[in-house]
Amino acid sequence: MTAEQFKYWIRLHQEWLETKGIDGKQISLEEIDLSDCVFEHCELEIAVFITVNFSKSKFQKVNLSHSTLCDSDFSQAGISDVNFRKANLDHADLTSATMENCIAIRGSFSQTGFSYAVLSQCDFTKAFFYEANLKNARFQSCNLSYANLTGAMLENVLFQDCIGLDTVIVDWLLTRENDSSSILKGDDALSWLLERASH
Repeated sequence: MTAEQFKYWIRLHQEWLETKGIDGKQISLEEIDLSDCVFEHCELEIAVFITVNFSKSKFQKVNLSHSTLCDSDFSQAGISDVNFRKANLDHADLTSATMENCIAIRGSFSQTGFSYAVLSQCDFTKAFFYEANLKNARFQSCNLSYANLTGAMLENVLFQDCIGLDTVIVDWLLTRENDSSSILKGDDALSWLLERASH
C-alpha cells in the first residue's frame, strides 16, 4: 500500500467517524506493510489493523482509542502523545519501541512483547498485561494503577518514578525467562514487584 492510498483510507475513516457510519468507511486492514511511515494528527478511533507492520514508524498525536491492533509489529517505533484508551494490542510486538506521554487506560497488551521498550510518562491505569514480555523494558514516570501484570515476564524490568504499583493486580509472574523456578505467586509476586520498583 502506498502512502497516498493510506491517506485516502484515513480520509474515509475520518468521514465515517464524523457521520457516525453514514458516509465514508471504517479502516479495516490486515497483513500490510506500513513500516517507516509517519502518522501525525490522525483520528483513527475504532480502526482495525491486524498483523500490520508498523516497525520503525513514527506516531505523534494519533487517536487509536478502541482500535484493534492485534498481532501488529511496532518494533523500534517512536510513539508519542498517542491515545490507546481501550485499544487491543494483544500479541503485538513493541520490542525496542519508545512510548512517551501516551494514554493506554484499559488498553489490552496480552502476550505483547515489550523487550527493551522505553515507556515514559504513560498512563496504563487498569491496562491488561497478561503474560506480556516486559524483559528489559523501562517504565519511567508511568501510572500503573490497578494494571494487571499477571503472568508477565519481568526479567530486568525497570520501574522508575512510577505510581500505582502498590495497586497492581498480579496473581503470578516470571522473574527469569524460560525458568519455571522463577515463578512467584500471590503476595510473593507483589512483594518482588514493589522491591524491584524501589531499586
